[in-house]
Amino acid sequence: MWDFDKLGFYAYLDVDVSGNEHYMQPDNSCQIAYPSSCEDVISVGAYVNKFCNFGTNIREFYDCYRNMISPISGRGPNVDGIIKPDITAPGDGINFSLYFYPDEVKNFENIGATSISSAVVSGIIALYLEKNPEATLEEIKKVMRITAIRDHYTGYSPNNTWGYGKINALAMLNPAMTWEKEQEYAKSEMSKYDFLKAAVPNPFANETKIRYGISRTGHIRLVIYNILGERIRTLVDGKQSKGVHSVIWDGRDDKGMKVMSGVYIYRLESDYGVRFSRKMLIIR
Repeated sequence: MWDFDKLGFYAYLDVDVSGNEHYMQPDNSCQIAYPSSCEDVISVGAYVNKFCNFGTNIREFYDCYRNMISPISGRGPNVDGIIKPDITAPGDGINFSLYFYPDEVKNFENIGATSISSAVVSGIIALYLEKNPEATLEEIKKVMRITAIRDHYTGYSPNNTWGYGKINALAMLNPAMTWEKEQEYAKSEMSKYDFLKAAVPNPFANETKIRYGISRTGHIRLVIYNILGERIRTLVDGKQSKGVHSVIWDGRDDKGMKVMSGVYIYRLESDYGVRFSRKMLIIR
């Protein structure tokens, strides 16, 4: 954890070889401070908006080029090993209009850091909540991660410099782009796991969509049964590559006849041991 109250500055709780706890200040390898180190807080890193050169503070020897990470952007992980920051945003090389006193001339200053990038992320999240007022923290973090930009600057993500990448406001606020990014993310990340999603819609009258993921290439079977355990329809029976897949069931049996209203079970099986079952309801 990070402690401010005891020492008057942000410090890192460490344990020496004898098991004794002591505090030390953050160093260049671990700079995420409380409250950003908390798991349920969205911590933000800063990258450079445009080329700049600073002659003050710790940046005096740095030329900052567009899209690179800011020299003073905090690195993770936190003390529990959780990857931090969660996301990065433009924060360095930003021009601000400054007007401190009524008798001063307004001027512009090139400043920045995570204080600026955090405000950018806060604004994007506010717009997202305006469109999705019931959104939870987990939903916001998921969409933010799915839509994040990954490039040769960020490298493989998530990591403790860039988090999940650069925030993408347009994709976060555009449902169509979010869906497209989710498919891309699902294939690269979620395909590491096997899963069977709830049918959508459910209940349904005419047709429903079933999504599932497989972590390796193999022989896959997706079969519909009635409540008595009798096979009604085989939707998938063959070799499939790993990744996320979907199939539509039109509410008909293997003979093409519409099935009656009631509860049906769909079961996903693989030749490497996957077994998932879910229920769905047809209302005619």
